[in-house]
Amino acid sequence: MHVVGADGTRRITELKAAPCATEGPVVAGVVTLVDVTDRKRSERASGALVFRDRILNILAHDLRQLFPWW
Repeated sequence: MHVVGADGTRRITELKAAPCATEGPVVAGVVTLVDVTDRKRSERASGALVFRDRILNILAHDLRQLFPWW
């Protein structure tokens, strides 16, 4: 879930909800929002690095096949 702060910044949040009930019907609920913006950004960055490393390994392998003396 994306939330826009008062200063206009977009934040990525996880929403968790739980019912509050004793015996009988649900009388209330608890909702929490946890800011996970930094974690999501680092996950994306590490995914990009993994992709880059795979491409470089493929290129290095192909170059070794084309130029075995290199």
